[in-house]
Amino acid sequence: MSHSFLADEELWSTTLRQAMDCEDWDGVLSASRSVLAMDPDHLVALEGKAQAHWRRHEFQAAIDTARKMIALNPVEPGYLCLQGACHQQLGRYVAAAECFGRALDLAKTPAMRKMVLTQIEGLEVLCGTRMVARDEDTPPVTALAAMGTMGPVSMRVN
Repeated sequence: MSHSFLADEELWSTTLRQAMDCEDWDGVLSASRSVLAMDPDHLVALEGKAQAHWRRHEFQAAIDTARKMIALNPVEPGYLCLQGACHQQLGRYVAAAECFGRALDLAKTPAMRKMVLTQIEGLEVLCGTRMVARDEDTPPVTALAAMGTMGPVSMRVN
């Protein structure tokens, strides 16, 4: 890697952090695209781009970016959760359930399993039916099903 690329990446990292802190999603997209022009497989830049698309409600663009992230790192359940949440926003509930199910299969830590299960519960409350197969001994993570409402971690955008 050349010295100039490392300097550019350091500048980009600072620019990205500032843009994200200010919720400047145009700035995040701009910074991400600059890095991706030099390195199309830069995962951190792809993550910034996907998050910016999510925040701007550009769900199909976020799905497309997540697809690239999954191809580069197929064992990261968070990318599948993002993709599933975008499908959910677009009303593609079966596709969302498939993404969440794959994410649950990959989730290794209790925190990640909890996050994925919360996403699944939110989808199932929305659809009024069980959408993702899981161990029957897995207790509900939240009270979403009992409350019949979406929780703040559901990634549901109004």
